[in-house]
Amino acid sequence: MLTGIEIGLRAGFLALLPYPFLAVIYVRWLRPQLAPPARRLTYFLVACHWFLLLFHGMTAGQTFQHARFFWHFNGEFNAPSGFASLQFVLVASQALALAWALRSQVEWRYWLGVSGLFLMMAVDEHALLHEWGDAVEGIYLLFGILLTAATWIWLARKGGPAYAPLCRWIIIGLAISTIGAVGMDRVAPFCPAVDEACLPFYLTEEVLELSGILVVAVTLQGVAFRALPKTRWPVFGRQSFALLALLAWVVYGVGRLAFPTSERAFLPYRLPILRLHDASVTNFRAGDDASVSVSMVATQTLPASLGYTLQLYDPLTGEVWAAFDRWSELAADQWPVGEPVSQTFSLSIPGEIPTNRNLWLLLYLWWHDGIGYWNLPFYAGGYWQITEQAALLDEFVVLAPAPAQEGQADVFAPGFTLQARDLPERARAGDTLTITFHWQAKTAGQEDWQQFLHFTHEESGALWNHDQPPLGERLPTRNWYPNLSDTERWQFTLPDDLAPGRYQVHTGLYRLSDGQRAPTWSATGEPWPEAKVLLGSIEISAP
Repeated sequence: MLTGIEIGLRAGFLALLPYPFLAVIYVRWLRPQLAPPARRLTYFLVACHWFLLLFHGMTAGQTFQHARFFWHFNGEFNAPSGFASLQFVLVASQALALAWALRSQVEWRYWLGVSGLFLMMAVDEHALLHEWGDAVEGIYLLFGILLTAATWIWLARKGGPAYAPLCRWIIIGLAISTIGAVGMDRVAPFCPAVDEACLPFYLTEEVLELSGILVVAVTLQGVAFRALPKTRWPVFGRQSFALLALLAWVVYGVGRLAFPTSERAFLPYRLPILRLHDASVTNFRAGDDASVSVSMVATQTLPASLGYTLQLYDPLTGEVWAAFDRWSELAADQWPVGEPVSQTFSLSIPGEIPTNRNLWLLLYLWWHDGIGYWNLPFYAGGYWQITEQAALLDEFVVLAPAPAQEGQADVFAPGFTLQARDLPERARAGDTLTITFHWQAKTAGQEDWQQFLHFTHEESGALWNHDQPPLGERLPTRNWYPNLSDTERWQFTLPDDLAPGRYQVHTGLYRLSDGQRAPTWSATGEPWPEAKVLLGSIEISAP
C-alpha cells in the first residue's frame, strides 16, 4: 500500500514529465518570436501550473475531502478547473483583440473564429456543457476540424503573412491538449491493477490539456507581436486584459446560471435523496454464499449512478469479515422516482468466521465525483440508522456446537440457565477480580438482559455492584439461540475504598428496557428471593 507521500511523489513526477518537452518547444521555436511582455506572461502561466501541482501534491493521498477536492486536477468547480477555464478565456480574449486589430485584413475572420471556439470551450470547462449529451461533443469536433482546416488552408496560401509559420503551433497546442483529453483515457485502463499505480494517469491527462492550451496562448502572443507594429503592442495588451476581464465575467456568469444543472452531479449526493425500503437475507451460513436483497426508493431524479457496499461487521472489534462493492444495475436515468428498486447480491461468508459473536450486516451507498468514491447519506427507513451513511440490515450469529449439559443449574425466566461459576474465596480491595460464568439457552432470546453482581457486606449490609451483559458485548441476549452453550470470563476491578470484611455475592438478570428482574429458580425448583442467585461469599481485605 502506497503512502500519501509516495502517491504525491509519483503523481508529481509524471505530471512534470511534459514540461521538459514544452521547454524545448518554447526555447527553440516560441521564445525568439516573443517580446519581453509576452515572455513574462508565459513565465507567470507556467508558475501557476506548478503552483497548482504543488498544492495537489500536498493533498495527494489525504483523506480530508475539501482540501483534496479543491486542488484536485480531475475535479470540477475547484482551483485547477477554474484556472483551466481562465486559460481558455485568455486565448479567446487574445484572439478577439487580434481580430479587432486586424479588422482591415481578411485574417480577422479567422481570429474571430478562434476566439469563439475557445470561448465555447471555456464555458464548457466551467459549466460542464459536455454533460448535456454527445451533441455538444459533436459540435466541438466539428469546430476543431473547421479550425484545423482553416489554419492549414491559410498557411498554404502563397505569400501568407510573416507570422503564418507561428500558427502551426495553434494546431500543435490543440493536438497536445487532445492527447491529454482523449489519449490518456485510452492508456489508463492498461496500467497495473494496483489502484495507486493508476492514480497519476488522470493528472498527466489534465496537465497535458493545460499545457497544450498554454502553447496556444503563447503562440498568440508571438503572432500579435509579429502582426502588429511595436507602437500597437501596449494597446493590444490593454485590450486583451480588458477582454479577459469581460469574457471571464461572462463565462463565470454563464457557469453560475448553469450551476443548478451542473450541481446535479454534486450537491444532491450531499443530501439524503434515497430511502431504504426493505432488505432480506437468506442462506446465511459460514462457508456459504448468503443472498442479500436490498430495495431503495429515490425521492428525486438521481444525478449520477450509485453503488452498494455490504459489510459483515463485528461491532465490538471493528473487523470486517465479508464485504463487496457493486455498482447499481440501473443507470441514474433509469431509476423511477418514488418507486422501490430492488437488487439482489451474493455475499460470500468465510468459513473461519467466529461463532457465538454478534455480527452486523451493514449497507452503504456511494458514488464517484470524478475525484474519488464517497459514501452517500440516505434514510434508513424502518432500519437502524448507524450513521447518516450506514444502515443496519440485520444481526447474525454463527452457531457453535453445544456440549452436553453437566451438573445442576439455576434457571432464569427467559429460558436461560446458569450452570457453572467460579468465585474466588478471597481478594483485596483494588484487585482485579475474575469470575467465570457458563450460560445455556433453552429458547431463543427476545430481549436485551443485563447481568448484575451484588457484593453485600455481611455485617454492615453495604452494597457494591457490577453490571454487564452475561456473555459480554459480543453476544447480546436478544441474539441467543436454542441450545446455546457458552462461557464468559468476567474481569473487573474492586474499588480501593471497599470496606474489608466478608461479602455475600449474588447475581441475576434484569431487562434493559424497564429494569425488571427475571424470576429465577434453583436447581431444585425453589425460587430465589429477590430474583437473585447466591453465588457464595468472598473475604475482602484492605489494599
